[in-house]
Amino acid sequence: MKSSDERILTTHTGSLPRPDGLVELLGAVARGESVDQSTLTSLANDSTLEVIRKQAEAGVDVINSGEQSRTSFSTYVTERITGFGGESVRKRPTDIEKFPEYADFLIRQIGATDDLAKVWNAPEALEELHYDDTLSGARGECALFADGLAASAGGYVETFMTAASPGIISTTLLRAENNKAYADDREYVLSIAKE
Repeated sequence: MKSSDERILTTHTGSLPRPDGLVELLGAVARGESVDQSTLTSLANDSTLEVIRKQAEAGVDVINSGEQSRTSFSTYVTERITGFGGESVRKRPTDIEKFPEYADFLIRQIGATDDLAKVWNAPEALEELHYDDTLSGARGECALFADGLAASAGGYVETFMTAASPGIISTTLLRAENNKAYADDREYVLSIAKE
């Protein structure tokens, strides 16, 4: 981690806005629909290059890929870990239930609709989880970010990539009640951490 004695280095975390075409394709992927993989890859590549450029232009010191190729911050793991399926039903946060205007605001501002990212009805852990041993998804995302950085003019101090923590995975992608691999949520979250 870089530090500075002259000023506070700036950064951000998480997703940055994606172009509409990419959002539509990622939504289709999240819904389990087939998409043209070359179009998805091309849009994700172009969008990653653009967010790298915009972060550098804005003076952000520590930049990331903006998660352009991911369906969402936490549910993308179903593309890298087997054992998920079906659909869980998560309780909506109290602020959204009590303040529907806030939910409308989120939809308008960040496109947080149920059909886009499957956050409230995400897949659940139906059986024992196993990571993709080839790490092809992670390697591909890292290569995309590296290519974007190589094509950029620099202007940043450091880079990083986000990853969903075991806690966010286990609270978004719930353990199915009939999952025989994990007796309880403790075993489930520890298995995610161990993998």
